Amino acid sequence: MASVTLERINKVYENGFHAIHDVSIDIEDGEFMVLVGPSGCAKSTMLRMVAGLEEISDGNLSIGGTVCNDLAPKDRGIAMVFQNYALYPHMTAYENMAFGLETARKPKDEIERRVKEAAQLLEISELLDRKPSQMSGGQCQRVAVGRAMVRKPEVFLFDEPLSNLDAKLRVAMRMRITKLHQQLKDSGRPATMIYVTHDQVEAMTMGDRVCILNRGRVMQIDSPMKLYHNPKNRFVAEFIGSPAMNVIEGALSFDSSKCYFTHSGYAIALDARAENVLQPAVDSNQGVAFGIRPEDIYLSEAKSETHQYPAEIKAIERLGSELLYHIEVFGEEIVCKMPFSTNEFNVEDRVFVYFDVEKSHLFKNDDIENENLYFQQNKDLLES
Repeated sequence: MASVTLERINKVYENGFHAIHDVSIDIEDGEFMVLVGPSGCAKSTMLRMVAGLEEISDGNLSIGGTVCNDLAPKDRGIAMVFQNYALYPHMTAYENMAFGLETARKPKDEIERRVKEAAQLLEISELLDRKPSQMSGGQCQRVAVGRAMVRKPEVFLFDEPLSNLDAKLRVAMRMRITKLHQQLKDSGRPATMIYVTHDQVEAMTMGDRVCILNRGRVMQIDSPMKLYHNPKNRFVAEFIGSPAMNVIEGALSFDSSKCYFTHSGYAIALDARAENVLQPAVDSNQGVAFGIRPEDIYLSEAKSETHQYPAEIKAIERLGSELLYHIEVFGEEIVCKMPFSTNEFNVEDRVFVYFDVEKSHLFKNDDIENENLYFQQNKDLLES
């Protein structure tokens, strides 16, 4: 397999639209990298540039150390799996998987060996005699993956391959692709995979690392758990996680010993991280936004030393083992996620709120892409 390096890649169309801005990514040999972001963030465009289906306006793309900007797609050592699996309807699964090898005039016995090996890994050996009309969407997608596998490419490219499948099939297929990546690694044939999706669940469960994109720019590249616990900016914080992180815009105040986040006459005492990073934000007259994940908010019927802030429950979503409470606090609506219990609250109940501030985040408030003021401190802590 091979590493993939994007060095200050730009894409500018003839009409002047600047789709990709100075993107640099180093993807290691054998790594599973996921590109994720909202619609229009240019993730598929970036994948097509790696494949050679889109021209690079500026910057260099290297595969296995070789600059590939001007190489034709067939010479890049890549194989691509598309959203619509694009199988030939008149061919069997075996014939679809073998077609590229036959075109390349590979020996018949080698073709048979490669197809059967791939079919065994993908658990579709019993489907090789079937045509696409006789298979489910998930089975057809596995055949499409197998068609890419038999070519033994240096890099696998996946362009939203599961978006046409129903929810149950998507779960099964993402597990199969992840398992395939691990099996190839265990067999001594590690596969470099670049996977594009708009689904953050796919990104978090499949990738060794995840690259989050917005408006053609890289927001953060990191492991899934580091993205979740230590987002670099507000965009990442609100994009990763379901339900999304709660973000409340407000101000800071200081007394002789503590720093507080203030909103609507209420003050939340911040933890020790605030001492080193927040004074510059106040000095430059920049507002801040307080971010906290739904699972780090706790509700109580009674006011106490911890549960100090009055709130009202506006709506409830029951998700089996979990409950999502939509509450109004400080005049803002936020979401609290709690495990199901016999002490279930009801809509319009008055409650009191506790915020686990040690797990909170603070963001500069002038732009959604501006930094998490705690990012470097959290990074040092996670890496220690």
